[in-house]
Parts: sequence; structure tokens; C-alpha cells
Amino acid sequence: MMWEAPTDRYSLGGFIDLQNASCFLHFSVRDWLGAIFHDSIPQYEISTKTIDILHALMKTNLERDKHIEAQIEDCRLKAKEYYAEGQRLTNILDGVGLQQENLSQSGTMSLRTLSNIAELLQIAEANDSSYLCALSDISQQTLKIEEQRSREHQLFTQLSAKTKSAMLRTQSLNKAVEALREQKEHEAPHVSRKSKQLLFFRKKGGEYRKRIETSMQTLHQSGVDTSVLHQALLIKSKELEELKGSLEPLRARMSSYQSLPPDVPLAKVKLEELRREIETLERQLYQNIDTIHLK
Repeated sequence: MMWEAPTDRYSLGGFIDLQNASCFLHFSVRDWLGAIFHDSIPQYEISTKTIDILHALMKTNLERDKHIEAQIEDCRLKAKEYYAEGQRLTNILDGVGLQQENLSQSGTMSLRTLSNIAELLQIAEANDSSYLCALSDISQQTLKIEEQRSREHQLFTQLSAKTKSAMLRTQSLNKAVEALREQKEHEAPHVSRKSKQLLFFRKKGGEYRKRIETSMQTLHQSGVDTSVLHQALLIKSKELEELKGSLEPLRARMSSYQSLPPDVPLAKVKLEELRREIETLERQLYQNIDTIHLK
């Protein structure tokens, strides 16, 4: 569509209102559009937003054009290099009498293979050193990739082992949780019954405590001797047990004196009887010894 004179919101007055903010950008966009479309510049709205969008698009397009021109120039240089290399190889083949038309089918295939390999390896010169350097680089890259794959495989193995262990733990935990749930369901009536009993015992304990407090107050008011109370009796019982324990050694010593006679004459008579018994035992011992010698 041909560019037409703007009217209304596209009028020159609107442009003048915006010239302080975007006049320079607008002229730059107009020059860029003129370079692209020449005399067929399409209509567009003259506003700050539109000018900003077109200016950003212009910068992107110009930057991309620079990149494309650089790539085109690089392709031209490579084409010249490849052409020069082809001429060199052609001169070499012509010098030895081997023109491309005179090559066998296998030779032609080999030449094409070398050419394809050179393109794949991205080498600038088709000589042995270039091929060897490129293959060496590929070998090094292959080794790095293999090392990386080995590390990744080891990492994968470790992660797999950890995953299996985590799964086993998860399964065991799930089983434990399920067992606890079943146990909870099984023991729920028993727990409920125990809870009710606990509440009942607490209630009864409170009642008994109040009764004890009331009874204690009644006893204090009635002037009952505290020595007959249960706590006092327990203390006295404990003291009595301690006294019994301390009397046991005394009783053992006293029992050793109970077998003695009550007075001195009886003691002398007792000693004389014991002396006679000892003499009788000695005579019997001597007789037994003499009998043993005679035999």
C-alpha cells in the first residue's frame, strides 16, 4: 500500500506535538522503512508507542542484518579457500597425470569421502595434519564424553541404590503405619474403657480426698489424740522394727550364758563331771590305740 498524507490523528499536527519526544526516532524509522519498502511505505500510527515499537524492531533487524552479512562474508571466504584448495589439488593431479575424469570409480568415491569428512570435521585445509588434528580433537572429545557418561552411570547407580533403599524404607514405614492403625482400631475399645475407668477413679479420688479432709477437720475439732492416728502408728511401727533389729545381737550374746549353772558350787560340780568324762574318753582312746598295735 502506498503511503498517503496523514489526516486526523495521523495528521502533521499530531507529529508536531510529539516531535520533542520522538522526532529523531521517527526520522530514523522513516529512513529504515524507506530503505526497505522504497516508495511503498505502509501506513502506521504516529504515536510514541508506535514509534518505540518500530524503533526496537529496526534495531533488531539491523543487528540481524549485520550478523547475516558477517556469515555471508565468512561463507565467501571459505568458498574462495575451498576453490583455491580445489585448484591446488587439481594441479597436483594434473601434474601426475591423474585428472578427475581419469580416476576410477573407487578413487572418485574415496575423494568424495575425504571431502565429506573434511566438511564434517570442519577443517580448512585438506592435508594429513588437518585430518589428524581434527580426529585427535574428536578422540579427546569422545574420551571426555565417555568419562562423563561413566560418572553419570556411577551417579545413576548410586541414585538407583538410594532410591531402592528409600522405597524399601517407605514400604516398611507404610507397613508399620498400617500395623499401628490396626492396633489402634483393635485397642480402641480397651483404651476407651481404660479412659472411662481413669475418669471414674479420678472422680472417686477427689471424693475420698474431700472425705479425708472433712474427717481430719472433724477429728481436730473433737480433740482426738494424734498419736493414735494412722500416720503416727506407722512411725511408731517403724521405730519398733528398728528396736527389734538392735535387740538381736544382744539376744545372741545372752543365749551363750544361759547354759551356765546359776551358782559357783554347781559350776564346780559341773566341771568335775566334765573332767571325769574327759578322763574316761582318754582311757578309751589309749585302749583303742593299744588294740590297733597288737593287731
